[in-house]
Amino acid sequence: TPYYMSPEQAAGSEDVDARSDIYALGCVLYEMLAGQPPFVGPSPQSVMQQHITAEPPRITQARPEVPAEVTTAVARALKKSPADRYATAAQFALELERIRKAPGLPAAILSAIRQPKIAATAVAIMAALVMTSAWLLNRNRRIRWAEEQALPQIVNLIGVGDHLAAYRQAEEAERYIPDHPMLTALWPRIATEYSITTDPADAEIYFKDYSAPDGEWAYLGRSPLARIRFPIGVFRWRIRKEGYETVETVHATPEAASGLDSVLSVTLHERGSVPPTMARVSARRLRVDLGYLRRTEALDAPAYLIDKYEVTNAQFKEFVDAGGYTNRDYWKHDIVTDGTAVPWDAAMAAFRDRTGRRGPATWEAGTYPDGQENYPVGGISWYEAVAYAEFVGKSLPTVYHWSSAADTDHAQIIIAHSNYGGEPAPVGSHPGVGAHGLYDMAGNVREWCWNAEDDSRSARYILGGGWGDPSYVFRVADSRPPWDRSPENGVRLVEYIGGEEAVPQTAFRPLPRSYFDFRTVTPVSDEQFQFYRDQLYAYDRTELHAAIESVDESVPLWRKEKITFDAAYGGEQVTAYLFTPNGIEPPYQTVIYFPTGIARSRNNSDQIDRQQGLHSYFWEFLVMSGRALLYPVYKGTYERRFPRGSPSSSEAPVANRDWRIQLSKDFRRSIDYLETRSDIDQERLAYYGVSWGANMGPINVALEDRVRTAVFLLGGFGAQLRPDADPVNFAPHVRIPVLMINGEHDYAFPIKTSAFPMFDFLGTPDEDKMHRVYPGGHGMWGHFGHQARQEILDWLDRYLGPVN
Repeated sequence: TPYYMSPEQAAGSEDVDARSDIYALGCVLYEMLAGQPPFVGPSPQSVMQQHITAEPPRITQARPEVPAEVTTAVARALKKSPADRYATAAQFALELERIRKAPGLPAAILSAIRQPKIAATAVAIMAALVMTSAWLLNRNRRIRWAEEQALPQIVNLIGVGDHLAAYRQAEEAERYIPDHPMLTALWPRIATEYSITTDPADAEIYFKDYSAPDGEWAYLGRSPLARIRFPIGVFRWRIRKEGYETVETVHATPEAASGLDSVLSVTLHERGSVPPTMARVSARRLRVDLGYLRRTEALDAPAYLIDKYEVTNAQFKEFVDAGGYTNRDYWKHDIVTDGTAVPWDAAMAAFRDRTGRRGPATWEAGTYPDGQENYPVGGISWYEAVAYAEFVGKSLPTVYHWSSAADTDHAQIIIAHSNYGGEPAPVGSHPGVGAHGLYDMAGNVREWCWNAEDDSRSARYILGGGWGDPSYVFRVADSRPPWDRSPENGVRLVEYIGGEEAVPQTAFRPLPRSYFDFRTVTPVSDEQFQFYRDQLYAYDRTELHAAIESVDESVPLWRKEKITFDAAYGGEQVTAYLFTPNGIEPPYQTVIYFPTGIARSRNNSDQIDRQQGLHSYFWEFLVMSGRALLYPVYKGTYERRFPRGSPSSSEAPVANRDWRIQLSKDFRRSIDYLETRSDIDQERLAYYGVSWGANMGPINVALEDRVRTAVFLLGGFGAQLRPDADPVNFAPHVRIPVLMINGEHDYAFPIKTSAFPMFDFLGTPDEDKMHRVYPGGHGMWGHFGHQARQEILDWLDRYLGPVN
């Protein structure tokens, strides 16, 4: 134990021998004579440090009657340098025996060491020696553990982003190798200097890892906490103080080099000052951080209250039962469709449930489905949402207020704990909360906001995405006709402290989109395209060095192989997953998949067929139909992500072009690999891209003549790019049959200005290309997936042939 530890042991030195036991024996004798060990302190670490640097008090300070010869002998055993101690225990014993026999030794000391107590002392000394030896062996074992096991584990934990586990492992290792250079170098990647302040102070601070919502709250201390060492990551925080509302928030502790805020400041409000079902958002500069909107200036706005949860069926039922659809006082806005005002009575006749009763489109017989009182109300139009807000004395949030409260800065981790699972869930049942303690801002139902898209009011913004939408909808601005009553259309309300007049009026104005109209574009010449193909996108068909890394047959539907092969650039390797159907004889028709943009926000591809938000139902039906599917890990996705994000087409257009070239090469290199497989039908290959993958489709397909047909799902032309990277210049050179499927109100690829131009520009003969447009937006797959899947299978049967 630390009280009997030699300096070389305390320092972790490997130069430990019998003289360390001499030191420990000296500590035992010192304690027997002085009544306490030579060194004491508030912690084991402080005692160990004293063994290394401090001199023990002389024994005579505690026991003046102890002879000088005895104190000198013990002091020699306690020398810092092993060379200055007795060489052996026998030498030490002879010295003590000489002292014992010396004339004039005080009777008290003689009595202290007279038999049979000497036997007891000998037993104690032997026990001490055994304990010291055992401790030494254990310490050396822990040092080896720290160096050989803990350090590699810490590196791996940092690599997968589990900084809390890395922190705990590093703290344990630090006990044994505090000055190890590798551990010292790792600490800045594990932890940061973090401060927490509250107003008022002296609040209890608790935390837990964001990814462990069911874990126990760990007590950290009372505010303020200044410049403490704390693990990097995203954490849930609970702040409590008697007489004040408990605050639950989310805050990240960033790496010191990131330049991001490393201080959590929380204002507490007196108990009862905030309704229990609402959260208070402090006065701030409101900003809109959503894709597909033109850049908007930030607005200084007062504090406001916002519902913690979406409006439930039970709450909306109160509106229905109170005559909400018959009382004109709640309906203060003209109801317009196709630019024409609809008489109020006619509009009310249209706001019916499935059985013709007044109510949301998802209800029957004037009420919600049995047992779903705590589910979010869905199937309501913007007009119904704003009438309900009038009924309860609240307001629809502006896009500014919704976006500022949503905490999209933590989108990636919030999405992972939110409801994009294909069906609605009770409000608050998913733990994907943000900085303001709001539930289901991401997923569950889309939430109507006040703002129109333009002065015509023909579309209103509806944010957050619904249960059937792709999860990246959380960070983009979706809009729908205010008449739209899709099942996933719901609402969350706000209260403006001081009333709407206290809010900057520009917050209520229309917010135009930033779409480019591709109908006005003229693609480049054939000669220019030929230059792109031959000079920029060409690559050498070098050796693949392919290997099957693992095989997973745990899913009854398919066999999954993890494959690696050399990329066509930079000495990199491509990972790909080949799913082959069970019960089908090879050779297989094969579909090469290109995923949605969600793949750019994931860290690891090992569970590529099971990760929430990636919607394997976009492609698993293809394997179930008897076809193989190859899912490459493209440059910039999963473990091949860019450390600081994908190159932006606006900020780094050349780097963005180069990245798109790499993506295209990854796709074609994957076909190179398929050509090495005897179980793949080389004459029946198809391309299938979803969203981002559909946007990339014209580039990939125009450059590859080994693919027989293609499916572009939820795609279109996107932002304007360099000509040598813009799909608009590749689409005319697509010659194979193409099926396109889009949603009528797609916010990402607007049907008129983006999707239609892509389809029209395709060089495929008219009889071999087809465009299906379904009701809904970018998430139409959630409601019309069955029909769309059948369209895709019919298309593949038509151009690849049925699966036998």
